[in-house]
Amino acid sequence: RNLKFFENSGLRSDGLDFSSEGLKLAKKLIKKKSTNLILDALPNMVKIKKDNYVAVIDCFTSFALTKEDFKIYLTRVNEVLIKKGLFHCQIFSSRSDLFVNYKPAKKINKYSLKRIKRKNAPFSKDPYLWSFPSKFFLYNILKSKKFQKINIETHSRTYRNSKEYLEYFVISCQK
Repeated sequence: RNLKFFENSGLRSDGLDFSSEGLKLAKKLIKKKSTNLILDALPNMVKIKKDNYVAVIDCFTSFALTKEDFKIYLTRVNEVLIKKGLFHCQIFSSRSDLFVNYKPAKKINKYSLKRIKRKNAPFSKDPYLWSFPSKFFLYNILKSKKFQKINIETHSRTYRNSKEYLEYFVISCQK
């Protein structure tokens, strides 16, 4: 869906996704042959040429990475961006009800769940690992990966008639 906007704007874009379902949907929406779709973003990012992108935009994709994989991911993002390239990322916050009221799901570390299992919770049918980092963690890891002009805004929304609070961070920074 996000890739469709860039295609319609005439921008060359590559779509990276961790799920084959996401790519199937993208293939239905994307018409131009100049748009690349790459499955399993993390291993395949190695194949992307360095200093190749003006921007990397991550709309709730990297939440499915472990802490260690997230570090690798940010290293690769930094490598593929041109000098002064921009990184924009949306990622769930540890203050979301999905994480605060995580049971019956199992925590696999301080900020990750094996999946969302609570009945009636948003995304409970998604089979992914879910990471919910803190703002402090995100800022420090971005700084350690040499990103500059780091801005992390907190946004929120509700589900189920305001009974379910979902908080997420919108990150903008520069190589």
